[in-house]
Amino acid sequence: MAIPARYNTGYNIGVGGAVVREGRLLLVRRASRHGRGNWQLPGGFIEPDETMEQAVVREVKEEAGVVAEVEAVLGLRSRYDPDNGNGIYVVLLLRPISGEPMADEHGVLYPRPNPAIESAPAGQLGNCPEGACTRPPSTFAKTAD
Repeated sequence: MAIPARYNTGYNIGVGGAVVREGRLLLVRRASRHGRGNWQLPGGFIEPDETMEQAVVREVKEEAGVVAEVEAVLGLRSRYDPDNGNGIYVVLLLRPISGEPMADEHGVLYPRPNPAIESAPAGQLGNCPEGACTRPPSTFAKTAD
């Protein structure tokens, strides 16, 4: 029996890939919509014909040039917005297989290092003043030991 149509509308499901290599977390600069320029996990929406695992692997490859495989689900967020409906976001842990983080058309791959950014707490990375974030658009950031 098919699922009633009323259960297939008003939802969007996104994924984020927490790719960890040698204790470092892969981050990308947001290039579109809300939060433009903020650092975040690579990710995006699940297409109708793919699983969440396929979607996160695709998004990590598209956004950062890294081929990775899913190891586990780290967590999820569910929220409701009257304008956009219900949104579910699943964060998955991935292990990199090949590829080095590479920039897309939105920036330079290896700009000069900035000690202030390197030592910033993770929660502050997404709120760098314009021009202050000098990490590459895709990079592995040092995680806490």
